[in-house]
Amino acid sequence: MSSRRMNALTKALDLIHTPHALEVLGALNEGRSPYDVDADPETINRAVAFLRDLGAVATAPRPLEDSAHVTTVTDRGRALYQRLVEIETSAQLNPTSSGSGARQPLDFA
Repeated sequence: MSSRRMNALTKALDLIHTPHALEVLGALNEGRSPYDVDADPETINRAVAFLRDLGAVATAPRPLEDSAHVTTVTDRGRALYQRLVEIETSAQLNPTSSGSGARQPLDFA
């Protein structure tokens, strides 16, 4: 396996293992606050930081407020979320399917 593929696989596994990262991404894609997720604020902050490092979300200071930030989904984050929804839908429709399809893998690199 190439180092690029290994790096992408590692990032995908990190996404799965980062507590509440997928839920935060889902909330943001639905136009909700990441803090709508049922988790403590520090866990959500870590999930947002991971997603930001992955390029799935962006944060910016909230105008006129020193400590608050606005978190938004990037195009990459929307594509990632859409792919995750497709995977979940496919798994529900074909629980024994190998998941082989014509789509190209996501590029986490």
